[in-house]
Amino acid sequence: MINGMAVSRTAFDALDERTAERQPVRLALHAASAIHSQFLVTMFNISTHGSLVCTEAPLLTGSFVTLIIKEPMIYGAWVVWRKCGFAGLSFANQLPQALVDYLAELGRRRHSTQPVPWDNV
Repeated sequence: MINGMAVSRTAFDALDERTAERQPVRLALHAASAIHSQFLVTMFNISTHGSLVCTEAPLLTGSFVTLIIKEPMIYGAWVVWRKCGFAGLSFANQLPQALVDYLAELGRRRHSTQPVPWDNV
């Protein structure tokens, strides 16, 4: 109990290495890597430290990917894990909280499943 309130704990809590709270989002983005020049990802959650994405591109654990939100907003991340089309990303540089809040709000408003076309980025 914390401050008189029961805290829900599961056996998996000890395995969760995330250091920041994730915000739910559904946002389609362009991405690139050394192996795949360009591919699409759908972001399902985001924090200042990382993100959960889904993609058909066969990413390798430990590889580096670049997420292209808009042309001036390009962020690099390492693939921490990959399974069944999903991947956990750890950003190379911590994102500003204002950007995380903006993307979370944008994703909630748009429920985007199609990325912005390259010529409009």
